[in-house]
Amino acid sequence: MNDTNLLYLVYGMCIMFHLMKGWVFCCRKQGLANKLIGLLMLLVAVQYAKDLVFLPDFYEADPVMERIASSIDIVTVPLYVLILIEFCRPGWLSKMRAFLLETPILLLSLLYLLLRIDIFFEAMVVLSIIYGIGCALWTLRELPRYYRRLKEEYSYDEDINLHWMCGVMVLFFVILLLWAFSNVCPSPFTDLLYM
Repeated sequence: MNDTNLLYLVYGMCIMFHLMKGWVFCCRKQGLANKLIGLLMLLVAVQYAKDLVFLPDFYEADPVMERIASSIDIVTVPLYVLILIEFCRPGWLSKMRAFLLETPILLLSLLYLLLRIDIFFEAMVVLSIIYGIGCALWTLRELPRYYRRLKEEYSYDEDINLHWMCGVMVLFFVILLLWAFSNVCPSPFTDLLYM
């Protein structure tokens, strides 16, 4: 099996996994966090399907095509932020707050897709970095507050914690670095490593 066939296999596996997890999380009747995770999983599945359209010529493609694909992918960054906010401050997130967090990246992505002006793409990348770093710092500050609120409101807090969130944040940044590496050095190997 050559690299291209392996890449198609892994893309197919990723699409099926994300569709399945999206369906599972969307069908649950438990809270906004699960619905956001389900939406994220479905969006990632659509993005992988989009990549299959670009895949045959992607590694020889011009930089504009790479930026188009990346500008569609970056739209998920605020969704990760929304999920972390909902975990750390359940109930705080409203439709308006979610809209205000998602709109700048979505708007920049649409502007780049329509006008193909590099400043929109670069602004979107910078804003994504700001979102990522800001969310990490906010989460590190918010987790101790979450634990204090738990102790104040519940007498039993043994099984209610977000210790796993630190591991998720570390993995998120590892995946983010792998994604950046696969964009800087596009090849079937770096894509397989990322996925």
